[in-house]
Amino acid sequence: MEKKLTVDANVALKWFIQEDYSEKALQLLQAFRDGTADLNAPPIIHYETGNALWILSSKLKQVDQEYTKQAYRHLLALPLRTTHLDSDDLQEALNTSYVLNLTYYDALYIVTAKKTRSTLVSADQELVRKAKQVIGATHIADLKI
Repeated sequence: MEKKLTVDANVALKWFIQEDYSEKALQLLQAFRDGTADLNAPPIIHYETGNALWILSSKLKQVDQEYTKQAYRHLLALPLRTTHLDSDDLQEALNTSYVLNLTYYDALYIVTAKKTRSTLVSADQELVRKAKQVIGATHIADLKI
């Protein structure tokens, strides 16, 4: 049975950068490639992940610039189901950010999970904790694949 999941940039970054829970994130990516997981995300996942890769290479000098460019090309090539969010969804995200005291960006992931009837997967404990108030959400460490 295919699991319907929404992933955030924290998870996507772990597909390319060795961090805590990278192994679990890579297992999730493999499940997606095998067809046992359906991965959704708002389009912002590309912007946030690209920004994080840039920070890691240009600002923090932790990762080679060429590696991050290649990683980003791989991310863009993945057939993630990027979910279009219309003006009602965007307004709901703003309302959600106020209600849950989250960034607007994090609220976009919650609205995407809600719209796609999927479970949000994140490596951000606070996001998972707050998201659970309105949708199904799990920390990547606790994900059963």
